[in-house]
Amino acid sequence: MMELKSDKIHLRAIEPMDVDLLFIWENDPQNWRVSETKAPFSRHLLMEFAKSPQDIHMYRQVRFMICTKEEAIGTIDLFDYDPVNRSVGVGILIQSDANKGKGYATDALDIIADYGKEVLNLKNIFASMHESNEISQKLFEKCGYDLIGKKKKNLFSQGNWEDEWIYQLILEK
Repeated sequence: MMELKSDKIHLRAIEPMDVDLLFIWENDPQNWRVSETKAPFSRHLLMEFAKSPQDIHMYRQVRFMICTKEEAIGTIDLFDYDPVNRSVGVGILIQSDANKGKGYATDALDIIADYGKEVLNLKNIFASMHESNEISQKLFEKCGYDLIGKKKKNLFSQGNWEDEWIYQLILEK
């Protein structure tokens, strides 16, 4: 079985013990802009999510906790899973500024690419982001994703329209 880890981090399934942390992260308005969240999440809803089977085949999505040896530092989500066309979307969150810039997100995306190729038999992974999100653009480009398109004035945030940039990683076997 494939191990979901690097020298710095490991990915694991969400557990009920993560609900308080997820409650903070999901309800942080600074994260809403990139996640397209429009309303807060309740602890009850997050607990139900944590208790539900994390089965990408059943729900077309799955979330992993990104952990160092000491603590959970973020999440990486796979969504819009399409087993016929062998594709999936990816979203990533490293919550604390203290944990940014240390290669954790790069490692998580690399692990997910391997997982997608080896376990899910994917052909491609895609991600989308606001045109102003230069940090994410650099991250995905560093991980081998190509900018494949832009949806003009597709995202409305903080009173302004922005282009949505679409990145894609083709997985070769």
